[in-house]
Amino acid sequence: MIPDWMYHFSRTLGKRLLLLRASVQVTGLERIPPVGAFVLATNHASWLDPFVVGMTCPRRLAFFSKIEALGNPLVRAFAEAYLVIAVDRDAGRVDTVKKALRFMEAEIPVMVTPEGTRSRDGQLQAFRPGFVKLAHAAKVPILPVGITGTYDMCPRGRKFPRPGKIGVHFGRPYCELLDAGVKWDDQTIAEHVARLRAEIVDLLAISLQADSQ
Repeated sequence: MIPDWMYHFSRTLGKRLLLLRASVQVTGLERIPPVGAFVLATNHASWLDPFVVGMTCPRRLAFFSKIEALGNPLVRAFAEAYLVIAVDRDAGRVDTVKKALRFMEAEIPVMVTPEGTRSRDGQLQAFRPGFVKLAHAAKVPILPVGITGTYDMCPRGRKFPRPGKIGVHFGRPYCELLDAGVKWDDQTIAEHVARLRAEIVDLLAISLQADSQ
């Protein structure tokens, strides 16, 4: 884990590089908890998404990434220094979840993409329930985020982003999972997943409205 000064320096540099290719409009920053951990859940249309969130969220975040995207061990070690959690889809996910929980125990928020993989057409896909289970296990809120513009800039198959306009809208923390007496079965989990997906649908609509202005 790199020291905070190095993280903020690289974040500032990354933000400047991002602004060379895109105009970025961000709303809802006041809704981000200033302290404590949370699960940040966002739509996933491009490999740009975690970078955009990392550049716009003032909190230092941990991220998930499939292990294939991290290349050789040197790249993987560099990524881990920036709190990237490698996900091996062919192996068990127990260690992955434990790493995420350790970050949140240290009050470091964790970004997740509930769709599980990038959208092929830019449209929001079905959500997997793992992010809700993770937040429930950590007893932390979920912060929904809607990102627009990244698919147009860099869809699947494109390595270098074209110029564009990005909208990032942070929603209100979803705290329904913090109640110690909350009912916990498959139906309840599915209801939380559906409500959070609907929240992100609304945030995407707000972002699109802001982009058109």
